[in-house]
Amino acid sequence: YALMLLGLSLQANGPDSPALRKKVFDITKRAADLGLVRAQLAIGGYYMDGDMVPRDIGKAARYAALAAEQDSASACLVLAQIYQEGSGIMPDFERADYFYRRALRMDSSAAEIRYADFLCYERGDKDSCRIAAGYYRKAAEAFSCEAMTRLAVLYTYGYGVPKDAAQAKFWSQRALATIERLKPRDAMGYLMRARFWHAAGCTSEALADLNKAIELQPNLPG
Repeated sequence: YALMLLGLSLQANGPDSPALRKKVFDITKRAADLGLVRAQLAIGGYYMDGDMVPRDIGKAARYAALAAEQDSASACLVLAQIYQEGSGIMPDFERADYFYRRALRMDSSAAEIRYADFLCYERGDKDSCRIAAGYYRKAAEAFSCEAMTRLAVLYTYGYGVPKDAAQAKFWSQRALATIERLKPRDAMGYLMRARFWHAAGCTSEALADLNKAIELQPNLPG
């Protein structure tokens, strides 16, 4: 844990340079190999993105699996995404489904939306869309803007729920009202709000927030 804190401190306070980033990577990898979940997720991200090391989905999956063994919902979602997309491996929807369900058992709100997306857009049958609607509603009732906008789409087209223009309008307006109440304070806040604008179909607002995020932090990942 001390190694990870040292790496974060260097990253936050040192001048950005290839040598510093290499040092942070080495420290984080040592922490990951010692079993720290946060470090395992970080190193998996390096290999997933090809940052500081050649892109290697196999190694990304290995570090995510180590974190998943320690009941990390985030790691389970990484593995689910790898198996769903077949990034560097053959797609395997059954394995993706397994890891999404593991994340759900850890009471991950992010898993509710991600799994519902998987059910709607990868499986796509009537029963899958019906189950997805339930997860979207649960996340929407917990004030997830993304879930609200997805529910609006389902009601607009009648996927997994009865076609209902009134419900579609209700969830769409609720999503917009929720987004408008958000007041970002930093680059990450603007990035997150941009994602919500984009999900709600508000492209110009999303672009404005993305530009603000870049202005505040040019190297912000994502």
